[in-house]
Amino acid sequence: MPSPGAEPAPASPRLVGGAHRRGVPGAGLVRALALALLGFAALLRLARALLRWEEVSLAYAAYQQPVVTALGDPWRLMNTWVGLHPPVYGVVHGLIELLFPAPLAFLLFSAACSWLAVFFVHRAALLLVGPPAALAALAVAATAPLALHYAAELNNYPLTVALVAALLWAWARYRSGLGGWLPLALLGVLAGWTHVLGGAAAGLLALAVLVRHRGHGLRILALLAVGCLPVVAGALRLAGETGNFAQPEILWGQSLRDWVQRFGWSFLPGMLLAVPGLRRGAGVACCWLGLASIILIMVIFSVAAPHQFPYWSLLVPAGSLLVAVAVTRLPWWWLGVLGLACFQGWRALDAEGEALLRVYKDQQRARAVDLALQEAAPGDALWMLSPPLEPDDDKRAISPALWRLRPWRPMPLAQPFPFEYTDYRFGQPRSYGALTVYSFTDFYPATMDAILEHHSEAGGRIFIALYDHGPAAGYPERLRRTLRPWSFSERVVGTRDSLGQDRLFLVTGRARAVSP
Repeated sequence: MPSPGAEPAPASPRLVGGAHRRGVPGAGLVRALALALLGFAALLRLARALLRWEEVSLAYAAYQQPVVTALGDPWRLMNTWVGLHPPVYGVVHGLIELLFPAPLAFLLFSAACSWLAVFFVHRAALLLVGPPAALAALAVAATAPLALHYAAELNNYPLTVALVAALLWAWARYRSGLGGWLPLALLGVLAGWTHVLGGAAAGLLALAVLVRHRGHGLRILALLAVGCLPVVAGALRLAGETGNFAQPEILWGQSLRDWVQRFGWSFLPGMLLAVPGLRRGAGVACCWLGLASIILIMVIFSVAAPHQFPYWSLLVPAGSLLVAVAVTRLPWWWLGVLGLACFQGWRALDAEGEALLRVYKDQQRARAVDLALQEAAPGDALWMLSPPLEPDDDKRAISPALWRLRPWRPMPLAQPFPFEYTDYRFGQPRSYGALTVYSFTDFYPATMDAILEHHSEAGGRIFIALYDHGPAAGYPERLRRTLRPWSFSERVVGTRDSLGQDRLFLVTGRARAVSP
Protein backbone atom coordinates (compact mmCIF):
# COMPACT_ATOMS: atom_id res chain seq x y z
CA MET A 1 0.00 0.00 0.00
CA PRO A 2 1.37 3.46 -0.84
CA SER A 3 2.40 5.74 1.97
CA PRO A 4 -0.25 8.30 3.03
CA GLY A 5 1.50 11.18 1.31
CA ALA A 6 2.33 9.39 -1.93
CA GLU A 7 0.74 10.19 -5.25
CA PRO A 8 -1.53 7.48 -6.67
CA ALA A 9 0.15 5.03 -8.96
CA PRO A 10 -0.67 5.38 -12.65
CA ALA A 11 -3.47 3.18 -13.86
CA SER A 12 -2.76 -0.09 -15.56
CA PRO A 13 -1.75 0.39 -19.20
CA ARG A 14 -4.50 -2.06 -20.12
CA LEU A 15 -7.08 0.39 -18.74
CA VAL A 16 -5.42 3.63 -19.73
CA GLY A 17 -5.09 2.24 -23.23
CA GLY A 18 -2.75 4.94 -24.47
CA ALA A 19 -5.17 7.78 -23.84
CA HIS A 20 -2.46 10.39 -24.38
CA ARG A 21 -0.51 8.86 -27.23
CA ARG A 22 0.10 10.93 -30.32
CA GLY A 23 0.41 9.72 -33.86
CA VAL A 24 -1.86 6.70 -33.41
CA PRO A 25 -3.11 5.48 -36.83
CA GLY A 26 -6.69 6.60 -37.39
CA ALA A 27 -6.53 9.22 -34.63
CA GLY A 28 -8.04 11.87 -36.92
CA LEU A 29 -10.98 9.62 -37.78
CA VAL A 30 -11.57 8.77 -34.13
CA ARG A 31 -11.54 12.45 -33.22
CA ALA A 32 -13.96 13.27 -36.06
CA LEU A 33 -16.32 10.51 -34.92
CA ALA A 34 -16.16 11.79 -31.34
CA LEU A 35 -17.04 15.33 -32.47
CA ALA A 36 -19.88 13.96 -34.60
CA LEU A 37 -21.31 12.01 -31.67
CA LEU A 38 -21.05 15.05 -29.38
CA GLY A 39 -22.85 17.11 -32.02
CA PHE A 40 -25.54 14.44 -32.39
CA ALA A 41 -25.99 14.37 -28.61
CA ALA A 42 -26.43 18.16 -28.63
CA LEU A 43 -29.00 17.95 -31.47
CA LEU A 44 -31.11 15.37 -29.64
CA ARG A 45 -31.05 17.38 -26.43
CA LEU A 46 -31.94 20.60 -28.21
CA ALA A 47 -34.98 18.88 -29.71
CA ARG A 48 -35.93 17.58 -26.26
CA ALA A 49 -35.68 21.09 -24.79
CA LEU A 50 -38.01 22.49 -27.46
CA LEU A 51 -40.56 19.71 -27.03
CA ARG A 52 -40.62 20.04 -23.25
CA TRP A 53 -42.29 23.45 -23.54
CA GLU A 54 -45.63 22.16 -22.30
CA GLU A 55 -47.89 22.48 -19.25
CA VAL A 56 -46.07 20.06 -16.94
CA SER A 57 -42.77 21.91 -17.39
CA LEU A 58 -44.53 25.19 -16.58
CA ALA A 59 -45.83 23.60 -13.38
CA TYR A 60 -42.40 22.19 -12.46
CA ALA A 61 -40.88 25.64 -12.83
CA ALA A 62 -43.33 26.94 -10.24
CA TYR A 63 -42.14 24.45 -7.61
CA GLN A 64 -38.83 26.35 -7.37
CA GLN A 65 -40.56 29.58 -6.27
CA PRO A 66 -39.76 29.11 -2.53
CA VAL A 67 -36.05 28.93 -3.41
CA VAL A 68 -36.36 32.05 -5.57
CA THR A 69 -37.82 34.02 -2.67
CA ALA A 70 -35.07 32.71 -0.35
CA LEU A 71 -32.23 34.07 -2.52
CA GLY A 72 -30.27 36.59 -0.49
CA ASP A 73 -30.91 34.79 2.81
CA PRO A 74 -28.23 32.04 3.06
CA TRP A 75 -29.64 30.36 6.16
CA ARG A 76 -33.16 30.24 4.77
CA LEU A 77 -31.78 29.08 1.43
CA MET A 78 -29.90 26.16 2.99
CA ASN A 79 -33.11 24.93 4.57
CA THR A 80 -35.36 25.42 1.55
CA TRP A 81 -35.76 22.06 -0.13
CA VAL A 82 -38.07 21.39 -3.06
CA GLY A 83 -39.74 18.17 -2.00
CA LEU A 84 -36.90 15.83 -1.05
CA HIS A 85 -34.28 17.73 -3.07
CA PRO A 86 -31.48 19.97 -1.71
CA PRO A 87 -31.34 23.56 -2.98
CA VAL A 88 -28.47 23.77 -5.53
CA TYR A 89 -30.65 23.34 -8.60
CA GLY A 90 -33.21 25.71 -7.09
CA VAL A 91 -30.50 28.36 -6.68
CA VAL A 92 -29.49 28.07 -10.35
CA HIS A 93 -33.13 28.12 -11.42
CA GLY A 94 -33.76 31.12 -9.18
CA LEU A 95 -30.88 33.05 -10.69
CA ILE A 96 -32.28 32.42 -14.17
CA GLU A 97 -35.70 33.58 -12.91
CA LEU A 98 -34.12 36.84 -11.78
CA LEU A 99 -31.84 37.44 -14.78
CA PHE A 100 -33.80 36.14 -17.79
CA PRO A 101 -36.98 34.24 -16.87
CA ALA A 102 -37.70 32.81 -20.32
CA PRO A 103 -38.93 29.19 -20.21
CA LEU A 104 -36.50 28.23 -22.96
CA ALA A 105 -33.60 29.40 -20.77
CA PHE A 106 -34.60 26.90 -18.06
CA LEU A 107 -35.07 24.12 -20.59
CA LEU A 108 -31.78 24.79 -22.37
CA PHE A 109 -29.91 24.84 -19.06
CA SER A 110 -31.14 21.33 -18.29
CA ALA A 111 -30.36 20.17 -21.83
CA ALA A 112 -26.85 21.63 -21.51
CA CYS A 113 -26.36 19.70 -18.26
CA SER A 114 -27.43 16.50 -20.03
CA TRP A 115 -24.92 17.21 -22.81
CA LEU A 116 -22.18 17.91 -20.28
CA ALA A 117 -22.82 14.47 -18.80
CA VAL A 118 -22.07 12.96 -22.23
CA PHE A 119 -18.93 15.11 -22.51
CA PHE A 120 -17.61 14.06 -19.08
CA VAL A 121 -18.34 10.40 -19.82
CA HIS A 122 -16.21 10.69 -22.94
CA ARG A 123 -13.37 12.43 -21.06
CA ALA A 124 -13.46 9.76 -18.35
CA ALA A 125 -13.45 6.99 -20.96
CA LEU A 126 -10.41 8.51 -22.68
CA LEU A 127 -8.53 8.16 -19.41
CA LEU A 128 -9.78 4.66 -18.63
CA VAL A 129 -9.72 2.90 -21.99
CA GLY A 130 -8.19 5.23 -24.58
CA PRO A 131 -9.54 6.96 -27.70
CA PRO A 132 -10.94 4.12 -29.84
CA ALA A 133 -12.83 2.34 -27.05
CA ALA A 134 -13.92 5.67 -25.55
CA LEU A 135 -16.20 6.07 -28.55
CA ALA A 136 -18.29 3.19 -27.17
CA ALA A 137 -19.02 5.07 -23.95
CA LEU A 138 -19.70 8.25 -25.91
CA ALA A 139 -22.13 6.50 -28.31
CA VAL A 140 -24.08 4.87 -25.48
CA ALA A 141 -24.30 8.03 -23.35
CA ALA A 142 -25.27 10.19 -26.34
CA THR A 143 -28.22 7.99 -27.34
CA ALA A 144 -29.39 6.34 -24.09
CA PRO A 145 -33.22 6.62 -24.09
CA LEU A 146 -33.35 7.04 -20.31
CA ALA A 147 -30.95 9.99 -20.42
CA LEU A 148 -32.80 11.63 -23.33
CA HIS A 149 -36.19 11.13 -21.70
CA TYR A 150 -35.20 13.36 -18.76
CA ALA A 151 -32.67 15.54 -20.57
CA ALA A 152 -34.62 18.80 -20.36
CA GLU A 153 -36.60 18.46 -17.15
CA LEU A 154 -37.10 21.49 -14.92
CA ASN A 155 -35.79 19.75 -11.86
CA ASN A 156 -32.43 18.68 -10.49
CA TYR A 157 -31.96 15.40 -12.37
CA PRO A 158 -30.13 16.65 -15.50
CA LEU A 159 -27.73 18.63 -13.28
CA THR A 160 -27.22 15.63 -10.98
CA VAL A 161 -26.45 13.33 -13.92
CA ALA A 162 -23.87 15.86 -15.14
CA LEU A 163 -22.26 15.97 -11.70
CA VAL A 164 -22.17 12.16 -11.44
CA ALA A 165 -20.41 12.07 -14.83
CA ALA A 166 -18.00 14.78 -13.64
CA LEU A 167 -17.30 12.72 -10.51
CA LEU A 168 -16.39 9.73 -12.67
CA TRP A 169 -14.09 11.96 -14.75
CA ALA A 170 -12.41 13.29 -11.58
CA TRP A 171 -12.04 9.74 -10.29
CA ALA A 172 -10.51 8.64 -13.62
CA ARG A 173 -8.04 11.54 -13.47
CA TYR A 174 -7.08 10.59 -9.93
CA ARG A 175 -6.75 6.93 -10.86
CA SER A 176 -4.50 7.69 -13.85
CA GLY A 177 -2.26 9.96 -11.77
CA LEU A 178 -3.30 13.16 -13.61
CA GLY A 179 -5.28 14.70 -10.75
CA GLY A 180 -5.46 14.77 -6.98
CA TRP A 181 -8.18 13.69 -4.58
CA LEU A 182 -9.48 17.18 -3.77
CA PRO A 183 -11.47 17.80 -7.00
CA LEU A 184 -13.28 14.51 -6.43
CA ALA A 185 -14.20 15.55 -2.90
CA LEU A 186 -15.36 19.06 -3.88
CA LEU A 187 -17.45 17.78 -6.78
CA GLY A 188 -18.92 15.23 -4.37
CA VAL A 189 -20.06 17.94 -1.98
CA LEU A 190 -21.65 19.87 -4.84
CA ALA A 191 -23.37 16.70 -6.06
CA GLY A 192 -24.66 15.99 -2.56
CA TRP A 193 -26.14 19.47 -2.33
CA THR A 194 -27.88 18.85 -5.66
CA HIS A 195 -29.38 15.43 -4.93
CA VAL A 196 -28.89 12.94 -2.11
CA LEU A 197 -28.05 10.28 -4.72
CA GLY A 198 -25.33 12.57 -6.08
CA GLY A 199 -23.69 12.52 -2.66
CA ALA A 200 -24.12 8.73 -2.57
CA ALA A 201 -22.28 8.43 -5.91
CA ALA A 202 -19.41 10.48 -4.48
CA GLY A 203 -19.29 8.27 -1.40
CA LEU A 204 -19.15 5.12 -3.52
CA LEU A 205 -16.24 6.48 -5.56
CA ALA A 206 -14.51 7.51 -2.33
CA LEU A 207 -14.73 3.88 -1.20
CA ALA A 208 -13.11 2.86 -4.50
CA VAL A 209 -10.27 5.30 -3.74
CA LEU A 210 -10.03 3.95 -0.19
CA VAL A 211 -9.25 0.46 -1.51
CA ARG A 212 -6.28 1.81 -3.51
CA HIS A 213 -5.08 4.57 -1.19
CA ARG A 214 -6.32 4.61 2.38
CA GLY A 215 -5.14 8.13 3.20
CA HIS A 216 -6.74 9.81 0.20
CA GLY A 217 -9.94 7.79 0.57
CA LEU A 218 -10.32 8.84 4.21
CA ARG A 219 -9.72 12.49 3.32
CA ILE A 220 -12.40 12.39 0.63
CA LEU A 221 -14.87 10.72 2.97
CA ALA A 222 -14.11 13.23 5.72
CA LEU A 223 -14.62 16.22 3.44
CA LEU A 224 -17.83 14.70 2.08
CA ALA A 225 -19.10 14.10 5.61
CA VAL A 226 -18.42 17.67 6.70
CA GLY A 227 -19.57 19.31 3.48
CA CYS A 228 -22.78 17.30 3.20
CA LEU A 229 -23.65 17.32 6.91
CA PRO A 230 -26.47 19.89 6.45
CA VAL A 231 -27.85 17.77 3.59
CA VAL A 232 -27.83 14.66 5.78
CA ALA A 233 -29.52 16.62 8.57
CA GLY A 234 -32.17 17.89 6.17
CA ALA A 235 -32.74 14.40 4.76
CA LEU A 236 -33.18 12.97 8.27
CA ARG A 237 -35.60 15.76 9.14
CA LEU A 238 -37.69 15.02 6.05
CA ALA A 239 -37.42 11.28 6.73
CA GLY A 240 -39.39 11.90 9.92
CA GLU A 241 -42.37 13.12 7.91
CA THR A 242 -44.63 10.18 7.17
CA GLY A 243 -45.80 11.72 3.88
CA ASN A 244 -42.37 11.06 2.37
CA PHE A 245 -42.94 7.31 2.65
CA ALA A 246 -46.29 7.36 0.91
CA GLN A 247 -45.36 6.39 -2.64
CA PRO A 248 -47.52 3.70 -4.31
CA GLU A 249 -46.72 0.03 -3.84
CA ILE A 250 -44.55 -1.68 -6.42
CA LEU A 251 -46.43 -3.30 -9.28
CA TRP A 252 -43.55 -4.94 -11.11
CA GLY A 253 -45.49 -5.95 -14.19
CA GLN A 254 -47.04 -2.52 -14.65
CA SER A 255 -43.70 -0.76 -14.09
CA LEU A 256 -42.00 -3.04 -16.63
CA ARG A 257 -44.72 -2.39 -19.23
CA ASP A 258 -44.45 1.36 -18.64
CA TRP A 259 -40.65 1.16 -18.93
CA VAL A 260 -40.76 -0.77 -22.20
CA GLN A 261 -43.47 1.49 -23.64
CA ARG A 262 -41.37 4.59 -23.00
CA PHE A 263 -37.81 3.36 -23.51
CA GLY A 264 -38.17 0.17 -25.54
CA TRP A 265 -36.32 -3.10 -25.00
CA SER A 266 -32.94 -1.57 -25.86
CA PHE A 267 -32.16 -1.16 -22.14
CA LEU A 268 -31.73 -4.94 -21.89
CA PRO A 269 -28.90 -5.30 -24.46
CA GLY A 270 -27.46 -2.07 -23.03
CA MET A 271 -27.18 -3.70 -19.61
CA LEU A 272 -25.79 -6.91 -21.10
CA LEU A 273 -23.10 -4.94 -22.96
CA ALA A 274 -21.99 -3.48 -19.63
CA VAL A 275 -21.73 -6.79 -17.76
CA PRO A 276 -18.19 -7.81 -18.92
CA GLY A 277 -16.93 -4.42 -17.72
CA LEU A 278 -17.97 -5.12 -14.12
CA ARG A 279 -14.89 -7.24 -13.50
CA ARG A 280 -12.24 -4.86 -14.87
CA GLY A 281 -13.77 -1.48 -14.08
CA ALA A 282 -13.95 -1.98 -10.32
CA GLY A 283 -14.47 1.68 -9.32
CA VAL A 284 -17.06 2.33 -12.00
CA ALA A 285 -18.80 -0.94 -11.14
CA CYS A 286 -18.92 0.10 -7.49
CA CYS A 287 -20.66 3.34 -8.45
CA TRP A 288 -23.08 1.63 -10.87
CA LEU A 289 -24.08 -1.28 -8.65
CA GLY A 290 -24.13 0.83 -5.50
CA LEU A 291 -26.44 3.47 -6.95
CA ALA A 292 -28.72 0.80 -8.41
CA SER A 293 -28.98 -0.88 -5.00
CA ILE A 294 -29.75 2.40 -3.21
CA ILE A 295 -32.45 3.34 -5.73
CA LEU A 296 -34.02 -0.11 -5.45
CA ILE A 297 -34.10 0.20 -1.65
CA MET A 298 -35.73 3.64 -1.98
CA VAL A 299 -38.43 2.16 -4.22
CA ILE A 300 -39.03 -0.81 -1.91
CA PHE A 301 -39.44 1.47 1.12
CA SER A 302 -41.76 3.83 -0.82
CA VAL A 303 -39.35 6.77 -0.77
CA ALA A 304 -39.08 6.72 -4.57
CA ALA A 305 -42.09 6.21 -6.82
CA PRO A 306 -42.03 2.91 -8.74
CA HIS A 307 -43.90 4.51 -11.67
CA GLN A 308 -41.35 7.31 -12.08
CA PHE A 309 -37.88 6.63 -13.45
CA PRO A 310 -35.67 9.75 -13.29
CA TYR A 311 -33.58 8.19 -10.50
CA TRP A 312 -32.40 5.48 -12.88
CA SER A 313 -30.96 8.07 -15.27
CA LEU A 314 -28.13 8.52 -12.75
CA LEU A 315 -26.85 5.08 -13.77
CA VAL A 316 -26.23 6.10 -17.39
CA PRO A 317 -22.74 7.64 -16.94
CA ALA A 318 -21.25 4.65 -15.08
CA GLY A 319 -23.10 2.20 -17.31
CA SER A 320 -21.67 3.84 -20.44
CA LEU A 321 -18.15 3.57 -19.03
CA LEU A 322 -18.67 -0.11 -18.22
CA VAL A 323 -19.61 -0.72 -21.86
CA ALA A 324 -16.35 0.94 -22.94
CA VAL A 325 -14.34 -1.19 -20.50
CA ALA A 326 -16.08 -4.29 -21.85
CA VAL A 327 -15.10 -3.35 -25.41
CA THR A 328 -11.41 -3.43 -24.45
CA ARG A 329 -11.86 -7.01 -23.29
CA LEU A 330 -14.11 -8.20 -26.12
CA PRO A 331 -13.26 -6.26 -29.29
CA TRP A 332 -16.12 -7.90 -31.21
CA TRP A 333 -18.42 -6.29 -28.60
CA TRP A 334 -18.16 -3.25 -30.87
CA LEU A 335 -20.82 -4.75 -33.12
CA GLY A 336 -23.35 -4.71 -30.29
CA VAL A 337 -22.42 -1.18 -29.23
CA LEU A 338 -22.65 0.14 -32.78
CA GLY A 339 -25.99 -1.57 -33.38
CA LEU A 340 -27.42 -0.36 -30.09
CA ALA A 341 -26.29 3.24 -30.60
CA CYS A 342 -27.60 3.36 -34.18
CA PHE A 343 -30.96 1.91 -33.14
CA GLN A 344 -31.35 4.23 -30.15
CA GLY A 345 -30.17 7.28 -32.05
CA TRP A 346 -32.45 6.68 -35.04
CA ARG A 347 -35.43 5.91 -32.77
CA ALA A 348 -34.92 9.13 -30.81
CA LEU A 349 -34.32 11.26 -33.90
CA ASP A 350 -37.41 9.88 -35.61
CA ALA A 351 -39.67 10.41 -32.58
CA GLU A 352 -38.37 13.91 -31.82
CA GLY A 353 -38.50 14.95 -35.47
CA GLU A 354 -42.08 13.76 -35.84
CA ALA A 355 -43.15 15.60 -32.67
CA LEU A 356 -41.42 18.83 -33.75
CA LEU A 357 -43.15 18.60 -37.13
CA ARG A 358 -46.52 18.27 -35.39
CA VAL A 359 -45.80 21.38 -33.33
CA TYR A 360 -44.74 23.31 -36.43
CA LYS A 361 -47.77 22.31 -38.50
CA ASP A 362 -50.13 23.21 -35.67
CA GLN A 363 -48.83 26.79 -35.70
CA GLN A 364 -50.50 27.21 -39.10
CA ARG A 365 -54.08 26.64 -37.89
CA ALA A 366 -56.37 28.82 -35.79
CA ARG A 367 -56.45 28.15 -32.06
CA ALA A 368 -58.38 29.78 -29.22
CA VAL A 369 -55.19 31.16 -27.71
CA ASP A 370 -54.40 32.95 -31.01
CA LEU A 371 -57.69 34.79 -30.83
CA ALA A 372 -57.18 35.63 -27.15
CA LEU A 373 -53.73 37.10 -27.80
CA GLN A 374 -55.12 39.19 -30.66
CA GLU A 375 -57.99 40.65 -28.63
CA ALA A 376 -56.43 40.95 -25.17
CA ALA A 377 -55.47 44.39 -23.84
CA PRO A 378 -52.95 45.33 -21.13
CA GLY A 379 -54.26 44.31 -17.73
CA ASP A 380 -56.26 41.35 -19.05
CA ALA A 381 -55.65 37.76 -18.01
CA LEU A 382 -55.31 34.61 -20.13
CA TRP A 383 -56.18 31.19 -18.81
CA MET A 384 -54.70 28.20 -20.61
CA LEU A 385 -56.97 25.26 -19.75
CA SER A 386 -56.20 21.74 -20.96
CA PRO A 387 -56.71 18.38 -19.21
CA PRO A 388 -53.64 16.21 -18.62
CA LEU A 389 -53.58 13.56 -21.34
CA GLU A 390 -50.59 11.66 -19.92
CA PRO A 391 -49.09 11.13 -16.43
CA ASP A 392 -46.63 13.87 -15.50
CA ASP A 393 -43.65 11.48 -15.69
CA ASP A 394 -44.46 10.34 -19.24
CA LYS A 395 -42.52 13.25 -20.85
CA ARG A 396 -43.82 12.46 -24.34
CA ALA A 397 -46.70 14.93 -24.28
CA ILE A 398 -46.38 18.03 -26.45
CA SER A 399 -48.37 21.26 -26.43
CA PRO A 400 -48.62 23.01 -29.81
CA ALA A 401 -51.19 25.40 -28.31
CA LEU A 402 -48.84 26.51 -25.52
CA TRP A 403 -46.23 27.25 -28.20
CA ARG A 404 -48.32 30.33 -29.05
CA LEU A 405 -46.65 31.75 -25.95
CA ARG A 406 -43.12 31.92 -27.33
CA PRO A 407 -40.78 30.26 -24.80
CA TRP A 408 -37.88 32.58 -25.63
CA ARG A 409 -39.85 35.58 -24.34
CA PRO A 410 -39.42 36.45 -20.63
CA MET A 411 -42.26 35.19 -18.45
CA PRO A 412 -41.49 36.32 -14.90
CA LEU A 413 -43.39 34.98 -11.91
CA ALA A 414 -46.56 36.97 -11.20
CA GLN A 415 -48.50 37.14 -7.96
CA PRO A 416 -51.36 39.57 -8.62
CA PHE A 417 -52.81 38.98 -5.14
CA PRO A 418 -51.62 37.08 -2.03
CA PHE A 419 -51.80 33.28 -2.36
CA GLU A 420 -49.53 30.25 -2.05
CA TYR A 421 -47.75 30.23 -5.40
CA THR A 422 -46.86 26.55 -5.41
CA ASP A 423 -50.53 25.67 -4.95
CA TYR A 424 -51.27 24.45 -8.49
CA ARG A 425 -54.96 25.30 -8.08
CA PHE A 426 -54.06 28.97 -8.57
CA GLY A 427 -52.66 28.31 -12.03
CA GLN A 428 -49.06 29.40 -11.22
CA PRO A 429 -49.39 32.77 -13.01
CA ARG A 430 -46.67 34.42 -15.03
CA SER A 431 -46.47 37.73 -16.84
CA TYR A 432 -46.41 37.57 -20.63
CA GLY A 433 -45.97 41.10 -21.89
CA ALA A 434 -48.86 43.07 -20.37
CA LEU A 435 -50.94 39.93 -19.71
CA THR A 436 -51.14 37.63 -16.70
CA VAL A 437 -51.12 34.00 -17.89
CA TYR A 438 -52.48 31.10 -15.86
CA SER A 439 -52.21 27.39 -16.67
CA PHE A 440 -54.86 24.95 -15.42
CA THR A 441 -55.41 21.23 -15.97
CA ASP A 442 -58.66 20.95 -14.03
CA PHE A 443 -61.40 23.02 -12.38
CA TYR A 444 -61.03 24.41 -8.88
CA PRO A 445 -64.11 26.62 -8.34
CA ALA A 446 -62.95 28.33 -5.13
CA THR A 447 -59.52 29.40 -6.38
CA MET A 448 -60.78 30.19 -9.88
CA ASP A 449 -63.50 32.38 -8.38
CA ALA A 450 -60.88 34.29 -6.37
CA ILE A 451 -58.83 34.92 -9.51
CA LEU A 452 -61.87 36.06 -11.47
CA GLU A 453 -62.85 38.38 -8.64
CA HIS A 454 -59.43 39.99 -8.53
CA HIS A 455 -59.16 40.67 -12.25
CA SER A 456 -62.74 41.89 -12.63
CA GLU A 457 -62.31 44.30 -9.70
CA ALA A 458 -59.11 45.57 -11.35
CA GLY A 459 -61.06 46.29 -14.53
CA GLY A 460 -59.49 43.48 -16.56
CA ARG A 461 -61.08 40.80 -18.67
CA ILE A 462 -60.31 37.11 -18.49
CA PHE A 463 -59.82 35.06 -21.67
CA ILE A 464 -60.10 31.31 -21.13
CA ALA A 465 -58.63 29.17 -23.91
CA LEU A 466 -59.92 25.61 -23.59
CA TYR A 467 -58.00 23.24 -25.86
CA ASP A 468 -57.08 19.57 -26.38
CA HIS A 469 -60.02 18.57 -24.18
CA GLY A 470 -61.65 15.96 -26.43
CA PRO A 471 -60.40 12.80 -24.61
CA ALA A 472 -61.64 14.18 -21.25
CA ALA A 473 -65.43 14.16 -21.16
CA GLY A 474 -67.46 17.20 -20.21
CA TYR A 475 -64.87 19.95 -19.90
CA PRO A 476 -66.93 22.65 -21.72
CA GLU A 477 -70.01 21.85 -19.62
CA ARG A 478 -68.04 21.91 -16.37
CA LEU A 479 -66.50 25.23 -17.30
CA ARG A 480 -69.91 26.74 -18.04
CA ARG A 481 -71.13 25.62 -14.61
CA THR A 482 -68.07 27.13 -12.95
CA LEU A 483 -68.65 30.43 -14.76
CA ARG A 484 -72.39 30.57 -13.97
CA PRO A 485 -72.03 33.49 -11.48
CA TRP A 486 -70.13 35.48 -14.11
CA SER A 487 -70.98 37.28 -17.32
CA PHE A 488 -69.24 35.43 -20.14
CA SER A 489 -69.39 34.62 -23.83
CA GLU A 490 -68.26 31.48 -25.61
CA ARG A 491 -66.88 30.95 -29.10
CA VAL A 492 -65.82 27.82 -30.98
CA VAL A 493 -62.46 28.33 -32.71
CA GLY A 494 -60.70 26.43 -35.48
CA THR A 495 -61.30 22.92 -36.70
CA ARG A 496 -61.98 19.71 -34.84
CA ASP A 497 -59.30 17.04 -34.54
CA SER A 498 -58.75 13.95 -32.39
CA LEU A 499 -58.25 16.19 -29.34
CA GLY A 500 -61.48 18.11 -29.83
CA GLN A 501 -62.22 21.67 -30.90
CA ASP A 502 -60.95 24.78 -29.12
CA ARG A 503 -63.31 27.06 -27.23
CA LEU A 504 -62.65 30.62 -26.13
CA PHE A 505 -64.55 32.00 -23.14
CA LEU A 506 -64.44 35.72 -22.31
CA VAL A 507 -65.38 36.75 -18.77
CA THR A 508 -66.18 40.45 -18.35
CA GLY A 509 -67.44 40.62 -14.75
CA ARG A 510 -70.09 39.40 -12.35
CA ALA A 511 -73.39 38.33 -13.87
CA ARG A 512 -76.20 40.79 -13.22
CA ALA A 513 -79.06 39.53 -11.14
CA VAL A 514 -82.25 39.11 -13.15
CA SER A 515 -85.26 40.77 -11.50
CA PRO A 516 -88.33 38.55 -11.13
